[in-house]
Parts: sequence; C-alpha cells; structure tokens
Amino acid sequence: MVSSWLSLHPSYWFLGIAGTLNVLAFYWLFLAPRIYWRKRRVPRARHVPLLGSISDAALMVKPIGEVYSDIYNSRRDVRYLGIHKFSQPAFLLRDPEIIGKVLVKDFDHFPANEIHGDENLDPMFSRHLFALSGERWCRLRSAVVTCFTPTRLREIFDLLHEVCGYLDKYLEEGLANGGPFEVELRELCSNFSTSTLSTCALGVPCDAIRHPDVELRSMGRKLLEPSLKKSLSHLVFLQIPWLAKLLGIPFVPKEIREFFRNATFREVSRRERDDVTRRDFMQLLIQLWKEGKLSANCGDSKVTPK
Repeated sequence: MVSSWLSLHPSYWFLGIAGTLNVLAFYWLFLAPRIYWRKRRVPRARHVPLLGSISDAALMVKPIGEVYSDIYNSRRDVRYLGIHKFSQPAFLLRDPEIIGKVLVKDFDHFPANEIHGDENLDPMFSRHLFALSGERWCRLRSAVVTCFTPTRLREIFDLLHEVCGYLDKYLEEGLANGGPFEVELRELCSNFSTSTLSTCALGVPCDAIRHPDVELRSMGRKLLEPSLKKSLSHLVFLQIPWLAKLLGIPFVPKEIREFFRNATFREVSRRERDDVTRRDFMQLLIQLWKEGKLSANCGDSKVTPK
C-alpha cells in the first residue's frame, strides 16, 4: 500500500497536499471559532473569517471602541458574548452582576492584563499600569491609586483654575474688538488639554492656548493625530501583540518616548536642585519614588521653596 502511494505522479501529491491545506484552512477560518464557543455553551458574536469580530476596526471602517460598543449592544438578551479578535478568542461581559464580581469580589483571580509591551522595544509603555500583570501590577496599582483620591484631585483644582484663566484671557482678547471671532474648536480643546497636562501632570506651566507651537503640543499631534500607518500599528500592537513584537512595532515611538522621558527628568532635577515643591501630580510621583508612600501634606498650592 505504501509503495503504491509513493509511486503516484507528483501532481497527485500536490493535489492531495493542496486539498488537505484547503480543508484545514476552511476549518480554521470558518468552523473553529464556532466550535470554540459552542463547546463552552457561550453565545457568539458575528464573526468574519480571519478578522474575527473586529473586522470593522481591522478594515478601519470604525474605531475599535465603537466596534466593541456595537458588539455589546448587538445581543441585549444575553449576559455575555464570545468574540474573536482576529484568531484570538475573548470573553465580553454584559451583565452588571458578573462585571461587579470580576472587578470587585473576585478581582484577585483576574490579575493579568491583556496588553503586554516589550521592555526592550517599548520601555515606557511596557512599564505602564495597563501593560503589567501579576505582582508588578498589584504593587504599582496599590501605590498609584493613592494619587487619585478625591482629596488629592481637589488639590489640583487650583492649577486647573490657572489653565482656565489662560482660556478666559484668550477668548476675551479675541472678542475685544467686537468683530467676528472664529475659533477652531477641536484645536482649541486640544490646546487646552495640552496646557492642562503640562501644568497639572508634568508640573510645567504652559499656555498652549495662546502659544500652540509649544513642543508638547507638537509631540501630542505626532502621538494622537490619526493616520493610516498609526492606526495599523496601534491595531496590530493592541490586538496581535505577538506580531507587533515580531515586527518591532512599539506603541509609543522613540522620539515621543525620549521627549517625555527628558521632560520628566528635567523637572525632577529642577525640583531637587532648587528644593521646591508643587501641589501637582508630578510631586505625588516624586514622593512615591522617594518614600514609597504619600504624606498628608505634599506641598503648597504654588511653587515655593521648602
């Protein structure tokens, strides 16, 4: 029997191998996703071969958040849904009771994050709270969560009020002549957000509203402005992390990573050199870095010598 098979013409071998590969491809693309969730008795979301349940995001028809929202609202009669992100299965919860158990009661059983960065390829994002898992995630979360208590956030209101003053002054100057005053609202909001980030988080006063050419704003554009290349890179990084690692795709480009790293180091060095404190998010992080905990009073509302 074996000798008769070996004596077949090479074309028959080719047809046999091609047919087998076609059957395997059909199973992997069409049947495997159905069988995966059917075996687990889980209702399944709409599935497109190769692209999974996020085909609209993969084809850049819709942003990924809107795609998940559509999936969530597509089956209001079920408590959870089985989806596929490309070929990777994922579990989408809809029932508030189950969500509460996962996030609160049984939270210790879900310590892993889905997104992981490569520390050599993307050292900034890989150490981010949303990219850590296990013990490292627990330690960092326990430390950082103390920065976001209502008391800590209220302490930053004075700085936020300062940024609002920049916006008020810009609008007053534009309306002063009594004539038409056109504002590109999206750009204005982006500049306001840049000023808020710089003043409240990085600890560097910044009026990007009246001076939109500051370096932080240009870096923000490079990081956030949509483009085909950027959208594809983020989609691969978030949804197919193994492929992103293979292709060497970081979530944060090196130029932007170096800018924020240098800006942070400069501000920390300045505060240590001049012995100053400031009631902002940067000061909380400096205290966590030095002491591992936050004290009741972490500086004055203005930059002042100790």
